[in-house]
Amino acid sequence: MNQKPKGFWKEFANIEAAILPIASEIGRMPTPNELRSRGMTSVTANIIKTHGGFAAVRERLGLGAVRQAFPHAHWDNIETVVRVLEPVARELGRMPTHKELRERNLIPVSKAALRNPNLLIETRDRLILSGLALEPESKPRPPGYWMDFQNMDDELRPLVAAFGRMPTYSELKARGMLSLLMSISKNFGGIRNVERRMGLAKSERTMPGHWLDFANVERAIRRIADEIGHMPSENDLKRRKISGLADAIRTYHGGMVAVQKKMGFELKRRPNGTLSDFAQFVRELEAVIAKIGHFPTQTELYAVRASSLVSVMPRHGGMAAVRERLGYGPVTDETIVSHADALARIVPALSADPAALWSRMKRSWTARDLDAAVAEYETDGNTERFALLLGG
Repeated sequence: MNQKPKGFWKEFANIEAAILPIASEIGRMPTPNELRSRGMTSVTANIIKTHGGFAAVRERLGLGAVRQAFPHAHWDNIETVVRVLEPVARELGRMPTHKELRERNLIPVSKAALRNPNLLIETRDRLILSGLALEPESKPRPPGYWMDFQNMDDELRPLVAAFGRMPTYSELKARGMLSLLMSISKNFGGIRNVERRMGLAKSERTMPGHWLDFANVERAIRRIADEIGHMPSENDLKRRKISGLADAIRTYHGGMVAVQKKMGFELKRRPNGTLSDFAQFVRELEAVIAKIGHFPTQTELYAVRASSLVSVMPRHGGMAAVRERLGYGPVTDETIVSHADALARIVPALSADPAALWSRMKRSWTARDLDAAVAEYETDGNTERFALLLGG
């Protein structure tokens, strides 16, 4: 948002002018996270500090009265949950997901279902017995699904038919097929290996003098860059057993930097002010994290000769704010609820006590650790990280 004069958000009329268009768009009072995601942290802070909090502002704007807070036992009662979810299930024609419960401000029901994984199952059975017709529940992919190449082939064939060729990394990512991409990379050696196994790849054999023609070099480099998401290095080429291309670039075309320039790829040299851009700042910080295995301290940044990251850190809110923003902060209730759908399946698979699991996660994991563990489960049904956490 544009810079506002001092005291601007202390005027309730300005809060009202900012909130009502968003409420009109989403059909309710926005949450603190939704305001922060729109860059409205000052609005959030002033609602809490100056205007009595979100519940008071919601009531004052006519967006819903303050709801009565109920103890856990209220939402653990099956009769209460059936009564609350019956109109939602009737509207959807099926049981709502945890995400849909949150969208309807039914977070207490979502939390209760995490505490008691059988709660939604029993609610569904009661609604069906009462005569409500619900669609069959969709089944999650079984453990090991993505390790079977036939399943990978089945997922990709419709896309190959649509594109007339193997889809690229960028095309799969644009369609939100992240689990598919993770499996391709983790289990089957990358897109090109999958392409070959599916019988779709053209021969890589080259005639003498093939790499002397810069058009052939450019075509090969762009194909690899599209696969890995950046200009390949000489090591990238050698790992793909295209050392002949790497040798030709070095011998005949002036080296990788010259080829990079000629093809219009952005050079890696950092111009002044680049680290003021948060995306670039994160890329360089993530490289340090990958090197040392954890979020660095200021001393560690100096030790790995990344003093420029230390210098610019205050522009992005300081060390603590960056750590939180990148997911290296602690696991919170909000983090757990954001993964409610997956955790609702993981807890029964482990035969775990939900309260014990939540406690261990909050004590031992960062938010990013939880993200990674859930992603691994969603990809191949692996619950090893959660089991190790409980056993530690």
